Amino acid sequence: KSDTFMDLGCGDGRMCISAVLKYGVKSIGVDLDETILMSARKTAETLDLQERVEFICEDLNAIDLSDATIIYICVPPEVYEHGTPMHKKLLHFLIDGGKVITFD
Repeated sequence: KSDTFMDLGCGDGRMCISAVLKYGVKSIGVDLDETILMSARKTAETLDLQERVEFICEDLNAIDLSDATIIYICVPPEVYEHGTPMHKKLLHFLIDGGKVITFD
């Protein structure tokens, strides 16, 4: 199975697009700001990557992580600190063999 990169808090989508271009993976970007996601989608279309990159407007705590094999999370640490719903989701994701990259 090839990797699927998921960026939680993806903003303008640059990490998703970079992952597709550099590693050839499928990418999923998640953010709450539909306006910035529209810009990310436009960039993906301009680069003809719309078949490899998907951008979803959804709360991070509601997103299904099951499609991902690698998660990149660039949000304040409070979002995924011990005891939060996101911490529990990430813990299960790691137990199932996923990889998590954090940046704060």
